[in-house]
Amino acid sequence: MKAKDLSNTRTIKMFVYAEPGAGKTTLFATAIECPDLAPLLWIDCGGNSESVRSALTSTKTPVIVIDSTKDLDSIYDWLRTDQPEKHPLRDEVAALGMTLPPKVKTIVLDGMTEMQRLVIDETVGANSQRISAANPQMQIQQWGVVLNRTAKIARLLYGLPDVSVFISCLEDFHQDSLTQVMQFSPMLQGQSRTEVPAYSLLTTRIVRKNKASTRDLKLATDNGIKEGSFRALYLFDSADRALAKIQYEGDIPSVLADTSMTEIFNYLYPKK
Repeated sequence: MKAKDLSNTRTIKMFVYAEPGAGKTTLFATAIECPDLAPLLWIDCGGNSESVRSALTSTKTPVIVIDSTKDLDSIYDWLRTDQPEKHPLRDEVAALGMTLPPKVKTIVLDGMTEMQRLVIDETVGANSQRISAANPQMQIQQWGVVLNRTAKIARLLYGLPDVSVFISCLEDFHQDSLTQVMQFSPMLQGQSRTEVPAYSLLTTRIVRKNKASTRDLKLATDNGIKEGSFRALYLFDSADRALAKIQYEGDIPSVLADTSMTEIFNYLYPKK
């Protein structure tokens, strides 16, 4: 057993949720241009492969497609053991025609909604790889297994001490029966929708300009963003209508427009 000095470690533990096409993948891919966050290891779980290819401008970024939660075991073990030069993961990635960098600074898990679906399939014994396969009925006791396994994935990844971890998720919404206000949250089952992002230190909702509410636009205007001058808003405000939070000491605005991971990093870790 030995202690590890993390006093100078500057990482981002980030959870982002939004509707398809809002820019989750694009945002994470901008980390390639940030020396404090690159190089990346991209874990694609049911994401839009075309979106990933177009967003990753560097062909040197390894992209591992996940078909089973067991595929995460080797990745996590390599990261947990400080990314050794000799490890089965390096051989597995090489067999796919890619090369792992000597030292990965950021892990991207693109698709937590689909990751939980894999957990559900594995728990009930469904075969998600066959279009004709019927999904068995989930038993009550199996829900606890699904929720615990989903939370464990987030807890272990976000708990890695010296790498940044970005996790994306689809967005869900419903209308509050009392206030009639639309409520937004990650598209996850049960307590997972709050427990998974709770392990992050920065939770963000992305909203496209044409889907922004009056409140979103006012928040943008209050932060010096001109209406109509942006493609998407990145909300860090913890309002009661959407899940969001900031647990960093850096002075980041409650909303940003068309931002990048470099800009976010500089807000969280301002140069002295």
